[in-house]
Amino acid sequence: MKILLYEFRKLLYSKRYLIIIIAVLMQILLMLVPKNFEHEYSDELYKNYMEQIGGEYTEEKRDIILDRYYEINQTINEHENMITAYKQNTILLDEFEAHNSDYNRALAELSTIEYLVQKCSYFDEIGGGIFFYDTPWIDFFANSGFNYIVALTIICLIIPVFDSEYQSETAAMLLTSKYGKNNVCISKLIMVIVLAFVVALALYMVQYATFVLHIKADHSDLDIKNLMGYKAFSGDSLKQYYINDALIKSISCLTAALFICAVSIFAKNTVFTFFISFVFIVCPYFISVFFHGSWFEYAFTANQLGAMYSEDLNIYALSVTYILKASLYSGFCIRKWGKLQ
Repeated sequence: MKILLYEFRKLLYSKRYLIIIIAVLMQILLMLVPKNFEHEYSDELYKNYMEQIGGEYTEEKRDIILDRYYEINQTINEHENMITAYKQNTILLDEFEAHNSDYNRALAELSTIEYLVQKCSYFDEIGGGIFFYDTPWIDFFANSGFNYIVALTIICLIIPVFDSEYQSETAAMLLTSKYGKNNVCISKLIMVIVLAFVVALALYMVQYATFVLHIKADHSDLDIKNLMGYKAFSGDSLKQYYINDALIKSISCLTAALFICAVSIFAKNTVFTFFISFVFIVCPYFISVFFHGSWFEYAFTANQLGAMYSEDLNIYALSVTYILKASLYSGFCIRKWGKLQ
């Protein structure tokens, strides 16, 4: 216990906590940067519709959407006939201008009303739902890609745990400690596990809190099945789905941190350790498209850090994989800590 407390005190005295502070600030600033996401519908029109029909999905609301859908299609289909009628002087200019105004409005609304029709079909399929302005949530989940801030923070925090002992030439003294070299190494690994998990989870929750407060995203307690494409996660709220994902990512960071320790002990070189850690933690996600089969998804933690967890993720297989990897990395560290001088 004393060795563990010593390791945490050393972390504070080394001022590595400044890395965490900088990471938090960068995470907040990144979320505050304005982003323009493309949608298949007009987001402004969609928001207006949600203000009108927001709430529990009912047949009445479905009829309102379908009636508008048929009205829009009728207006668009009549356009050629109206042009012909105007050219033949069978309708007046005022009537033609009124039609053109309706036609342009119909074209502008078409993609949005088609999206709402899809949503009605989706709610019919799952047996109900709630209309609300969900665009911010869809964008947030769909664009929660690889978080470089979290990855770099973990790398920069973990490398010095063992590497600093080699660089300062204090490793030899630690190996002759009265507590024993294995106990020293185990204490460091425990500190790494706690630090990586807590820091990663904190950064992901800072991301979530900034999103909710800045975007003013309401309805976090609604069932995520109300978002099209998320019915497999029925029963989880929007907030719970993100927390579950943050926990999976944080455990992935924990496993990655132990890998960094193993590389650090093997290499005893800061630059080389950083390079190898970055390559193996970040790169696998971007080359995963070239590999078929689920084995690659579980082989590298980067694949869980690159996006929200999917419905086909086998949490038991992932847990077993992480336990085996963590055991392998920890065993290597304990075995080699006193031998690679």
